[in-house]
Amino acid sequence: MVVLRFIGEQRLRALSNELRYGLVIIMVMAAASTGLAKPTVIVHLPIEMRPRGLERRLNEAAPSVAFKVMGRHGDFDKALKKEQADAVLSFFTTLEGARKYEARPTLQGHKGGQATEPYVLLSNRPINLSEGGTIGALTLLKRREMTAFVKGALGTSGKIKVRMAPKTEDLLTLLQLNMVEAILVRQSLVSSFQGKSTEPLVVQKLSDVRFGLPALGIISTQNEAEVVTAINGLGATIMGILGVDTWKKL
Repeated sequence: MVVLRFIGEQRLRALSNELRYGLVIIMVMAAASTGLAKPTVIVHLPIEMRPRGLERRLNEAAPSVAFKVMGRHGDFDKALKKEQADAVLSFFTTLEGARKYEARPTLQGHKGGQATEPYVLLSNRPINLSEGGTIGALTLLKRREMTAFVKGALGTSGKIKVRMAPKTEDLLTLLQLNMVEAILVRQSLVSSFQGKSTEPLVVQKLSDVRFGLPALGIISTQNEAEVVTAINGLGATIMGILGVDTWKKL
């Protein structure tokens, strides 16, 4: 009886040790998992730098946040539907379209003290759009919203058809292949386009239309402070790539 009791106590002690060990493993894994769960920022910024390159530069500049850069607006929209994103980083026009995902504008990028810059039309020859025409534009919104945006920017009642381009360089291609009569671009890109074009480009200013610079929209307030700190901490180099020199709270 004494022997059996001794064996039983040993088994209980062994089982107790196994349970304690298992609990420690679970706690360690949980802690590791929590440590890896960075706030996620979905990015859509059709600039000259390619999406993967921009994603790498953003994650290097702010390692406390996980940036996911979408090259196409459709992928950006799908990501916001499927992923539990904490924030959105995009041009202000795109951010306004993301309000349906409860993205609250929080930080606005500025350059030279301005949060916007003028839009202009670039064409191969002087044009008159009073009767309508075909315009190339960056894909900042869904098709129907983008068409309404471009028509409003032009201020014409004529029939406007919009050919959307996912990348900045695609706009010049549309113009050079005569697939559009003009392209709608922000003023800061004019010199770059003129340098790349094989023909002189005609610049037509649009008096009342402004292009909103990159802005941050917060979706989840739980990680808001961490995301805002990360964006404010981006260095001058990456901010220059984004086309801003400072951030201001909205």
